[in-house]
Formats: sequence, structure tokens, C-alpha cells
Amino acid sequence: MTVNRFISNTDSQKREMLSALGVRSQDELYNDVPVEARLKEPFTLPEALSEYDLKKVMQNLAGRNISASDAVCFLGAGQYDHFIPSIVTKMTAKVMSDLNGTDDISSRQDALKLIYECTEYLANLCGTDNIDVSYASVADALDSVVSCCKGKSIVVLRSVNPEYKKALLFLCNAYGIELKEASCKDGTTSNDELSAVLSEKTAMVIAQNPNYFGIIEDMGVYSSAAHGVGAKFTAIVDPISLALLSTPDEYCADYAIASAQPLGQTLSFGAPSFAFLADYSDNNVKVVNFENDTFVADDKKLSKCRFSSIVTAFAYLAYMGDGIVEVAKNCYSNAYYTYEKLTATTSFKAVFNKPFFREFAVKATKKNVNDINNRMLDYGMIGGPQLKPEYPELGNSWLVAVTEKRSADEVELFVKEASRQI
Repeated sequence: MTVNRFISNTDSQKREMLSALGVRSQDELYNDVPVEARLKEPFTLPEALSEYDLKKVMQNLAGRNISASDAVCFLGAGQYDHFIPSIVTKMTAKVMSDLNGTDDISSRQDALKLIYECTEYLANLCGTDNIDVSYASVADALDSVVSCCKGKSIVVLRSVNPEYKKALLFLCNAYGIELKEASCKDGTTSNDELSAVLSEKTAMVIAQNPNYFGIIEDMGVYSSAAHGVGAKFTAIVDPISLALLSTPDEYCADYAIASAQPLGQTLSFGAPSFAFLADYSDNNVKVVNFENDTFVADDKKLSKCRFSSIVTAFAYLAYMGDGIVEVAKNCYSNAYYTYEKLTATTSFKAVFNKPFFREFAVKATKKNVNDINNRMLDYGMIGGPQLKPEYPELGNSWLVAVTEKRSADEVELFVKEASRQI
């Protein structure tokens, strides 16, 4: 069915869509939304415009956006502004051009080989050959590991990315799983804090490294605690950091999940990417078996869009080679350089006294973080998110990410303008 951007669906089209969804009316689509949360009256919308006038309005709105291509980006929290060599985009465009007209990627031997080669590079980072690259997102991959915990409980650390925790809550509600959160008073969860929420009913513990605050976690402690009560341990990891930090197999994780966004993927309003799941337990994950010409885990057909992202990650990893270690080292050193500069001023102070990788939290002492971010935009810089909405106990704190792209001059200007009192 074709949906036009400017012409409303006809009644017959609406009936066809409802039939495909197995519901009788549009209202049934919102059965899971509490009545008190539903809209009580129609949206107040302006009068309809002609196609030409509407295009002008949308173009004017789009013109107000600012991107990482136009500004110096210190925004992270799961999406990072890494350098993408031009050869990566050219290789991806060439491969996708060669596959033009192919509906089923898994039917192409050359496509399968690229997917296989990508998993080989990821295996070097993760320490296992058992890797599935067919997931659309971290939340999608979490579904695979959470679904085997039905009827039990899952413990997630408070320091895990809030977006991932929201996905976990949705999945646990769907599967009838109790979700517990382990607290983190100092940016990481202590053994006592984790032990307080573990029980014989715990089926899985989920931690992130580096965690949402950028802090490098002692994943071995969490893994041992989980296994001590007979639970599985799932690590959410960052692929760039794996070039420097311990790999999931080294701290005996059962599963590891990562977003491939840092591997050559653009920042474009959440541009299509993919996530991968590494299985160290030899239980569930189906991987590419190139010799037998089989592909697609969980019988999911791989979309061209996701395949394009896989090709991009392959091209990035192939081109960078051992250079990814230098990328990780530069992220680490740049982040510490920026952190030291910010905390040397009277405008910011440290939030945690823990080692971090690429991003860190600082508390603004004289101005609201949102006001700082708005002012930074005037100087062509994108700041990080305020932590208070998700972590009220941290007050007026700022999460700042610094990748290998940031120069000393950019950092100096960033610190100067962020610290300005007027």
C-alpha cells in the first residue's frame, strides 16, 4: 500500500490497514494506553495548506536545525560524533549500487560474504565468533536475551542508559518478568548494592560498560555476582571502547550487546544503524554460516537499510584496522583533557571520582545546564544532556562526550564559553 505525504488515507485504505493489524477500529490500537493518559480533545491544528505552502513551512522549520556537520559536537549519551573516512561512504555506496534491484539480500553470495567479514572483525573486538548482526537496535537485541527469562526477574543497574532501561521495562511487562534496579550512589553499583536485589529468582543481570555516565565499570564483579545466584550476565558495551577495555569474554559475560553506531555510522536524527549480539553461552544466537550459505538469525529478513549499515561498519573496521586502538586512545585522552579544563574553572566541579572512557559528568555551579547548552549553540557548539530529568539526585549535572574529532582549540573554546558567567 502506498501512503502519500500530502493526501489522507481513504476509508478503504484505513479498513485494509486495520484488517492487516487484526483490529476492528482505530481505538483498539490504544487499548494498552491508560484512559487517563489519552487525549481528551482533538489537537489544535492550523488550517490545511497547499502542498507548495506546506513545503515552505517545513523547509523553514528544517532550516532551524543544527547538525554535527555544522557545529562542534560534545553530545553523546549513546550517539557519538566519530570521524568517518570518506572511503567508508564510497565503499558503502558502491556495494549498494551493485545490489540495486535485489529484494532478498540473503540470496546474494557477495552480500553474505560481506556480512561474514563484518562478523569476523567484530569477533576480534568481542572475543567470540558467535555474533548476530541482524538487530535493528540495542532494544531489539535485548528482546532476544530477555525473552528467555519469562516468569523470573531481571536486575538492571541504574547506571545503564535510561533509553535502554525504558525498553527493558516494556519488554519485561510484555513477557511477565519482574524488573529490578540496582542503585548506584557513586556512579557505579557496589557489590552490596547489587546483592541487595539479587535472589534465587533472578534470571539475568544487565550492566553497561562504559556506563551511561561514561564510567568504566568493574564488570567482573557483576558477572561473578550474577553467576553466584545462577543468573546469566549480559553486558551492553561500546565497540570503540573494546579496543582498550576488557572484552566480555574476559569477565565471563554470557551475552554482549552493542550499537554499531560508532563504527562509521552518521548522526542524522537517529539514522538507520544496527546492533549486534555476541553469545558466549552457545545457547541461542544463530550466526552467519558462510560455508553453508545460510543467513538471518531468528528467521528475520535483512532489510537493505540495515544491510547498508552493516556494510558501513565492515568498511570502517576494514579501513581502520589496528587504527581503532588509536581512536579509542584519543577519545580517552581528549575526554580527560576536557574534564580537567572544565573542573579547573569555578563554573564546574566533578560529580564522580571514577575512571571514564569518552564521556563524563560535571556539575554546573553557577548556571543551569539547559541555559549553557542554549548559549553554546550560539557559538556553533552542541553540548550534552542535563542528567537531572533521569537522575534527580545528581542535580544540575552535565554529560559531556569528547571523541577523537575534537581538537585542543575546540576544547579551549568549549570550556571558555561554557564557563562564561554572562
